[in-house]
Amino acid sequence: MAQIRESWRQIFTGGRTLRFRLRHRQFLNGMTLAVHSVYEQVSVAGEARTSNPVIATNIYMRTENGWRMVVHHASPAPSSPESDTKRAPKTLH
Repeated sequence: MAQIRESWRQIFTGGRTLRFRLRHRQFLNGMTLAVHSVYEQVSVAGEARTSNPVIATNIYMRTENGWRMVVHHASPAPSSPESDTKRAPKTLH
């Protein structure tokens, strides 16, 4: 756990400003659990190039110390979130 925390600290204190553009946010919130899914584009301030988009899912759990992220997953996304929604229905079972 300490290694993960340290890697995030290095990312956010590395002197570069990261910018996150979130679109197509979907939230499922409960009393003790929340699931957030977003289409995410990350860029570095001052650089013209942007990273490839990802679809990220974060799962949070409410603990006695407040909300804590317990799962993070990101996968490559199509260049446009609309192109993905045209291919498959949004029905979950």
